[in-house]
Amino acid sequence: MLLLTARFRLAARKNPVYDVKLTEESITLKKEVNDKANDTIQSDNKVDVTKLADVVGVKLYHGDRSPCACLHIYSYPRRKPRWGKEDRSKHELRLFICDGESPDGSMAIGDRWKCAILTLVRGYQFDPGSLTLPLPRKFLVLVNPASGSGKARKMYDCHVHPMFELAEAQEELVVTERAGHGRELMQNIDIEELKTFTAVVIVSGDGLANEVVNGLMDRKDWETAIQTPIAVIPGGSGNALVCSLLHAA
Repeated sequence: MLLLTARFRLAARKNPVYDVKLTEESITLKKEVNDKANDTIQSDNKVDVTKLADVVGVKLYHGDRSPCACLHIYSYPRRKPRWGKEDRSKHELRLFICDGESPDGSMAIGDRWKCAILTLVRGYQFDPGSLTLPLPRKFLVLVNPASGSGKARKMYDCHVHPMFELAEAQEELVVTERAGHGRELMQNIDIEELKTFTAVVIVSGDGLANEVVNGLMDRKDWETAIQTPIAVIPGGSGNALVCSLLHAA
C-alpha cells in the first residue's frame, strides 16, 4: 500500500529528480526523464529499492549549501559477492527534498517521511494524521571483555554501539567482570524491568550465552523470563553455539 510520495534529488540543487514512494515494505526511487519532444516529464523504467527490513535509522537535517532538507537513511542490505558468502554492508541514502516551497516547508515534508519510516521500522502502523514517533527500542547489552582475547569489546565499540546510535535505540550496557556474572544478573533482575527490554544482546563467545539462558531458567518465573528475545553476536574464538544455531535455522 502506498503511504507517501514526493520528489527528491540525490544531491542538493542538482538534477536528476527522483519520484520516491514509501510503502509498508520499501522505499522506491524512479528517475524522472524530461521528454523535450512532448514537453512532458516521465519516469525511467529502472527502479531502485531499499527494503525497510534493512533500514536501521533515519536522520533529518538541512544540507550545508542548500535550503532543502536532507533525509539521510541508513541501511544494511544483503550483499551477494561474486565469491564468498552473502553478508550485509552499510549503505547510506541521502534524499534532498524538492517539493517544499521554503526551508520550513521542506523540513515539514522531511519530518513526515522520517516519522513514517521509523514508525514502520519499529514495527508499528503509520498514521498519516500523526507525527508522533513510537518509543525507540531498548536493549540490555552484555559484553564479555575477555572473550576472543578482547575481540568482543572491540566489536561492540566499533560495530554494535554505532549501529544502535544510528537506530536511536536505548542501551543498558553491562561489561561482565567474572565468570558467572551473566547468570547472576539474569537470576536477579526484576521481571518487570526485564520486560522493558526489546531483547538481551550478548557480545561474547559461547560461555556468556549459556550463562544468560541458564540464569533465566533458574528463576521461579522462568516460563515468563525465558520469553525474552536473546541476540548473540559472536565475539569469541570458536563461536560453536552461534554456528549451530545458524545451521539449525
